[in-house]
Amino acid sequence: DIDHAFAAAYNAADGDLLVYFGLDRYAQNGAAQDGFWFLRGQLNPSGSSFGAAHQVGDVLVQIDFENGGTNPQAGVYEWNGSGITLVSSGTTCAGIGSGHRCAISNTANSNTAWSFDPKTGADNVYLPGHFVEGGINLTDLGLDDGCFSTFFAETRSSPSEDSTLSDYGSGSFPLCVAPDIETQVKNDQGEGDGMVTINAGESITDTVTVGGSKGDGKG
Repeated sequence: DIDHAFAAAYNAADGDLLVYFGLDRYAQNGAAQDGFWFLRGQLNPSGSSFGAAHQVGDVLVQIDFENGGTNPQAGVYEWNGSGITLVSSGTTCAGIGSGHRCAISNTANSNTAWSFDPKTGADNVYLPGHFVEGGINLTDLGLDDGCFSTFFAETRSSPSEDSTLSDYGSGSFPLCVAPDIETQVKNDQGEGDGMVTINAGESITDTVTVGGSKGDGKG
């Protein structure tokens, strides 16, 4: 089902964290259900399932098409520890700045940016419904908390969020940069700046300061 999949995160001018994602489908006819997971942990795909241990705060964007339609229904969900909770849903694009979510598909033939061999039609040409893309505003949705490390694009056999996977593709999504770490070691007398001598039997105190900021995730 999936030929290519991608995801990227951007910091908007107002400081909001936006995530953009998409995929192209081998066949654009019939019903289709496309999903995008943004995971805080790592992924271990196996067969028609994947073995990631979900973490609270994992995000799922589920996009449903009916009969090859080009106006998808988009739902945003958050993993709550035992299942998913609906955060936002609706049709097509309500405006990423106002509706906090957007999902669309091409409505006319379009040349591709990469090599594409579809089930029907000419090579390197998207027929209506072949290409799906979307975006969510994590900040406005209240999901901008912590870091993501992996994205997972999927197609499913039915609109149900727990239906059988048909196909999947994944990649790294390093949303947060490694932190800067500073340490300061002192002996029992409170002495220490850089190198410090510790005598046998003495204890030490190590103060660690960690700082950093979120980066741009791409996969």
